[in-house]
Amino acid sequence: MEIVAEKKISLPQNSIDAFTLLETAYILPSSIVQKMKLLVGFRNIAVYDFQVANLSILQTIVEEHLINFLEYTKSLLLY
Repeated sequence: MEIVAEKKISLPQNSIDAFTLLETAYILPSSIVQKMKLLVGFRNIAVYDFQVANLSILQTIVEEHLINFLEYTKSLLLY
């Protein structure tokens, strides 16, 4: 994550760790961090184990959780 590197917060070991670092540095609120960690988990399944990905889960994410990306983006822009 660019902000983690730019602010020299720490070196994240993975995507989920980067969100934790953004939370620890008070850049993102915990509520958004938790949502994004769940979405990263789904992304990992979708990208690395796509045969397990359930289409109904994907549909739910698209229909109900895209707002999480908007909240995430808004928080970063406000930062």
